[in-house]
Parts: sequence; C-alpha cells; structure tokens
Amino acid sequence: MKFRHLIAPSLAALALSACSVSTGSSTEASSGDAVIPASGTVSEISKLVHESLAGKKIGWVPTGMGIPLTENWTSQFKLAAKQLGAELIIRDPNWDSAKMPDIVDGLINSKVDVLILHNPDVGVLTSQIQRAKQEGIYVITLNMMPSQQSDAFVGGDFEAMGAALADRVVQDCTAKGKTKIATIDGFGTDGASVAARTGWGSVFKASDLDVVSEQSANYLPANANKVARTVLQQEPDLCAFVGNFDTMMLGASQAVQQAGKAGEVGVYSLDASAPACANIRNGSLTATISYSVPAMGGTVFSLIQSLIQSGKTPGATRSATFMPYQVVDKSNVDDVTLACYGNN
Repeated sequence: MKFRHLIAPSLAALALSACSVSTGSSTEASSGDAVIPASGTVSEISKLVHESLAGKKIGWVPTGMGIPLTENWTSQFKLAAKQLGAELIIRDPNWDSAKMPDIVDGLINSKVDVLILHNPDVGVLTSQIQRAKQEGIYVITLNMMPSQQSDAFVGGDFEAMGAALADRVVQDCTAKGKTKIATIDGFGTDGASVAARTGWGSVFKASDLDVVSEQSANYLPANANKVARTVLQQEPDLCAFVGNFDTMMLGASQAVQQAGKAGEVGVYSLDASAPACANIRNGSLTATISYSVPAMGGTVFSLIQSLIQSGKTPGATRSATFMPYQVVDKSNVDDVTLACYGNN
C-alpha cells in the first residue's frame, strides 16, 4: 500500500459490584473492603444502594451536544440520576475543546463526586484528571480514551473497529477492481481518531489499496463535505471514503451524491445512529459499525454505582470496558440490536 497526498466484550463481562455499598466510614473507605452485608433482603439492599447515591453530584462534560451520540448518553444519564437520587450537572463546551479544561476545573472546584468526560484530545485534560483524583473525585472517560487513565473508561474499541471496517472496504474495492481510498477522522488527536487510524492503517498497509488522502474534519459534516469534494476532484477514480463517525461522514456522502458518484464511490463509517441507518437504506452510506451506544449510558452509571459503593479511593483502581460491535449494511440494517439509535 502507498500513502500519498497526505494532509494534515460484551456487557456481561463488566466486573461490576452492582450491590456493594459503602456506608461512608473512614475505615471502610481506606481499606477498600466490600461493605455489602453477607445477607439481606432485596428491600434492605435497595435502600443501601439508593442511600449511597442520594445527593451525589455527577458532572458530565460532552465534547458537544446536538448529535444523536451525546444526546442519547445525556438522556440515559438524566434518567439514571433521577431514579437513583443523584444530581446530574451538564456543562457543554459546544465543540470548543479549548473551553474544556476550564469547565472541568470549575466542576472540580464545585466539589462534584464524579466526572464523566468525553475527551476531545488524548492529552488536553491530563492535569484535570490527575487533579480530580487527588481531590477525591471519581473520573469516568467516555468513548475517547485519554493518555491519562481515569478510574474507568467505557467506549468503542476503535482500533478493532477500524480494522473491521477496513476489511470490508478491501473486500468491496477489490470486487470493484478499484484501489484508491481516502480516510477522514475526527479531531486527529482524540483517542477515537488515533485508534481508528491505527486499526484501518494496519489493514490497508497489508492490502493492495492506495490511501491517497488522510485528513481530519473535526467531526463536522461540513468539513467532511469540503474534504470529500476536493478529493473527488483530485481522484476521479476513487473507490471509497473511510471515516470514524457517522455524523461527520454524512457530509462526505453528500459530496459523493453532489458529484453524481452515488453507488460508485463508497462511504464507510462507525457509530450506526438513526440518521446513518436512514442513509444506508437509501444507499448514501455503504456500511457503518454499531458499537452499542444505547447501552453505554447504563454501563457508565453501573460503574458510577460500583465506584461509589466500593469505598475505594479515587485513582486506586483503573478499568477499560469496550462495547460489542457489528458491521451494519443494507443486508442487516433493521436487524442489528442497539443499531439505528436516536436521541433518547
């Protein structure tokens, strides 16, 4: 493979102590011993669980709202927090990653009990994650893994998914007798982009395909559309665009349609939101990968309960949970569990 024109586990596997509850004593907190009684009625355990979460402040900082991914998670967080008696505090930087450190610092200063962070860059929140743990705040990072590990990570296995998507692209382009492909990732330095590039890059390197363009579009469909229009002009015999997020890649699919190349140039992505599924059905998007986004909100709150109930000091444990994934195309778009999700 040649590179040129380059421009800038299932849920059952979660090790969750779903019923362990901390009484809040300093002895139990420092020892980290489980404090769930050896025996107890359902009502007794339920009371302890709710008491452990009652009044807890949970700060949620997405990369930006207004897309199915973050809207869906937020809907799940609101529901879980309400049912468990916790307070959800949402701070939206509106896709401006430069605002995130100050936003997170503000939440730390306000003494939240838990932070849920959607990292736009592997290193931008390093000091905030470290400080939060020092201040006794649990940190869960969601879907875009930072270099500074948190108490828990939940998200897609983007390296594996990138490789799986690339396998499908190689298969389709080989069948067409075409070799040129272009890739579009998100911010470029976020964990999802870095991992996806590693995954699909290893597959493309071992194939006969020629990666003629690698660019970032900041997860914005307008940027992806602009990138795709330029690439299509430069490479009229292109086989496919490959990207790591549906909302962004729908901009590329529009460029393909505008160029009159629908069905000729494939568009491949990750996420499987409702808009992506609609575009698979009408032929604008070739394939995507579902990675169980609607299950992530519940998984995050299961981890929050486990961390709070454990009595362990923030930073004392670290875990990473990858969600199950599956390729979605026209043949199975209406049959894949947890695919085609909406805002709620």
